[in-house]
Formats: sequence, C-alpha cells, structure tokens
Amino acid sequence: MCVGAVQSRVRRLKRLRWGLRVDERTITSSQVTYRKLAEAEWAHVPPVLPGRDDPERYGKRFRITHIMETLAQESGDIEALVAIKRRDLSQAYAYLEIAEIYKVSGLMGGLGRGDELHEDA
Repeated sequence: MCVGAVQSRVRRLKRLRWGLRVDERTITSSQVTYRKLAEAEWAHVPPVLPGRDDPERYGKRFRITHIMETLAQESGDIEALVAIKRRDLSQAYAYLEIAEIYKVSGLMGGLGRGDELHEDA
C-alpha cells in the first residue's frame, strides 16, 4: 500500500470519529517501512543512457519509478527527484523534465552543462 493511501485512510478514520485513536508512530513506522522497501527495489533498477531502451519501461520499471517519484515529491527533496529522473535518460524529454524541476523549484543554478547529468547515471 502506498504512503498516500495510508495517509488517506487515516484521515478518513479520523473524520468518522468512531472513537478510534490512530497512533502517529504507527503511521510513521509504516511510511519508513514502505520507503525502505521501495528504495531496496529501486537499487536494482539500472540506468538507461541516451539512445538506449529498456524492455521494462512500461512494466516493473515504470511502477517503481512512479513510487520513487511520489516519495521524493512528498518529502520535497528536489535533488532526489532529479536523481530519479536521471536514471532514465533514454529520451530527450527526460532532460526537459529535469530542467522543469529545477525551474519550478527555483534552483536553475543547479543545472549546468548537459554532460553533468551523466555523472551518477
């Protein structure tokens, strides 16, 4: 179950006011466990460099990428989100997405020459 779904259920339970007490430590513990599982799976996803293709692009890779992007967005970690996007530079659109992330966050100074994007990929 994703973190957002857990938080949504907790909010619904609180609105029902059936006398249920939700322990915030339980929620935090679930989020930490979910993140650890996602990061363990993400560690097995290889980078895809420009001009290459991944047969799992629309399968397993798509799902774990979406999970990692959601976790980065919820935490507000711009550099983590960029690192996730950098993992697949197979299409030119990926570079635009990275530039847009920096632009929206106000960190355009963090975007240097294009070849710097390949350092950790």
